[in-house]
Amino acid sequence: PASGDRRLIAVQVLSVDEELSADDVVLAARPFRAREGRLHASTEVVFPKAQTVGDLRACLAARFQGLLVGAGNSAGSAAEGCDSDSISGAEANEQVQAAEDAVGEDCLEFVLLPAAGPPLTAKRCATLRWGDSQLNATDEATLAMSIAEVKDFRDGSVLVVRSRMSAKLASESEGCGTQEESMGGAEERSGSKRTTILPPKSKAGAMRPPLTSFPAQRERSLRIEVACPEDVREKK
Repeated sequence: PASGDRRLIAVQVLSVDEELSADDVVLAARPFRAREGRLHASTEVVFPKAQTVGDLRACLAARFQGLLVGAGNSAGSAAEGCDSDSISGAEANEQVQAAEDAVGEDCLEFVLLPAAGPPLTAKRCATLRWGDSQLNATDEATLAMSIAEVKDFRDGSVLVVRSRMSAKLASESEGCGTQEESMGGAEERSGSKRTTILPPKSKAGAMRPPLTSFPAQRERSLRIEVACPEDVREKK
């Protein structure tokens, strides 16, 4: 947009000179620790649009392998500062393979945040569509495609990174906690159960009114005499 009076300008100070071409895109990568429920601040990463999905995953896995369950500090510091321009796809794949061997079956998962939606929080990260993300595919056709063809991929996109094993442990822990809460609630309800005796019902199913007893009283008789009109005239 054209400049104008009282317009705001954002200025970023870089530690080293950086040149971006029209074919480069900037992504905001946000590491997410699912087990602790923590979402870290964003880190800018620059990639060319022509880069493949496999090379993108390799570089990101080498840079954020500290998120892996069981990853040591030495392994994370060795891969810190991975640059897509200074490392080839073969070298990045070797680093990723070494990292995966160090932590066993764990691996990193990636998902691009849609353009529209509520603010990104740790709770929302757990509900993102991780299984449908093309960046987590393992088939050769998807790994060989350009990152520009990935759904929701655009300049300035937010990329969330998490550990698959950490997400699995978080899901299991949440399931156990929910089961314990339900059992505790059932025990409390059973302990405070009250016994109520209701009055008997009639055959029609309606509730009978409560019976009220009164003290016994002696019956009294009432005698009434009626005077004949003729007898009254004779007396007069």
